[in-house]
Amino acid sequence: FFLNKQGQVVLAERGKKVYNINKNSDKECVTVSICVSADGGMAPPLIVYAYERLPAVYRSTLPEGWSAHGTPNGWMDGATFYEYFGNVFIPFVRKKFPNGERIVVFFDGHVSYLTLE
Repeated sequence: FFLNKQGQVVLAERGKKVYNINKNSDKECVTVSICVSADGGMAPPLIVYAYERLPAVYRSTLPEGWSAHGTPNGWMDGATFYEYFGNVFIPFVRKKFPNGERIVVFFDGHVSYLTLE
């Protein structure tokens, strides 16, 4: 998602005032990672913002189960993906399949998923 103040489309909660001030550049991005299953179900998404330390208000305003993290450039990195996969995705799958059914996970092959962990 490109956060460009000159754009015409805004992704936000209906009825809320939304604004964004860019000081140095109008090319700010947010990474959103989504997981969709063949049955149409969707795991809680991960939103990655361009922050060294993510402000608490970002996490407190997300819908239940969603995950938000900050990275220096707003892009996915190995540590962020690992934390999301272990702390959000795996618990979601275990709750959805309490009998231990097997699942297959497909990735798009981005290098950020390849970590020693």
